[in-house]
Amino acid sequence: MVGYTKIGTIKKIHGTDGKIIFHPDYPNNYSFEKTKSVLIKNNSEFIPFFITYSKISHNKIFLRFEEVNNPKEAHKLLNKEVWSIALDKDRETKIDFQKSIHIIINFHVMDNNTLIGTVTNIYPLKNNPLIGVTKEQKEILIPYTEDIIKTIDIKNKIIISHIPDGLISI
Repeated sequence: MVGYTKIGTIKKIHGTDGKIIFHPDYPNNYSFEKTKSVLIKNNSEFIPFFITYSKISHNKIFLRFEEVNNPKEAHKLLNKEVWSIALDKDRETKIDFQKSIHIIINFHVMDNNTLIGTVTNIYPLKNNPLIGVTKEQKEILIPYTEDIIKTIDIKNKIIISHIPDGLISI
């Protein structure tokens, strides 16, 4: 079963390079060492942010996000809730594509038992999200829809797809 879990709130800006201080809801229960991204709730939307730096020091968690490079950008995140994907790994390894777009970087895309490439970019366009799949140093844009993305296997980091004829050769 997949859902979102609130893990804390952004409380302060730190330094001049966009770092923030994160206050976890459960201080001794969360580490960002293996976490590549989080969701930040903005009004009713969950927006993915990719973590480029994390450090725990003096009971504070310092984070920097790929998209945030200065205090002005970091200020927009103050007092925002931070969420993560909650996944019951014992019961399910396949997850809902709508809730997974931010965690599929480096997943392999397969179509008809053929490796298409590796997800290297995400383009979360509001009405037409796309994933950028790299194959032989070229990026292929694939619509991130239920018609094309059939299964996401989080355990094996594989996306099973049904890509329409001609889409890849365009």
